[in-house]
Amino acid sequence: QPTYRLAVLTKGDLIDQRNKLRRSGLEPFFDHVSIVADKTEDEYRQLCKDMDIKPEELLMVGNSFKSDIEPALAIGAYAAYIPFHVTWAHEHTETYDHERLVTLSRFSELCYLLNGHV
Repeated sequence: QPTYRLAVLTKGDLIDQRNKLRRSGLEPFFDHVSIVADKTEDEYRQLCKDMDIKPEELLMVGNSFKSDIEPALAIGAYAAYIPFHVTWAHEHTETYDHERLVTLSRFSELCYLLNGHV
């Protein structure tokens, strides 16, 4: 099975987001954590640079099409969109099909995707 390096790219207050990640108990699973004011194409490019990968080696998994998916696709990354039934009004945008995009109905489907079954 292939192995993957995991990163968090999240937007918000640095201290608040860092505390949320620590409280979750998931922090040790991530190779890189980046907390930004806004998720832009430049932030995604910086993430690739920080992880020493090309954009086409990045799979962004997120529930906001506007801030997670669109900027990732724009730089040439892959994206897995997992819509959430409640979305902040600022994050609403039209979705679209893309050759590097897959839409999943729940997070558990990500394992199948990463193992080549989706």
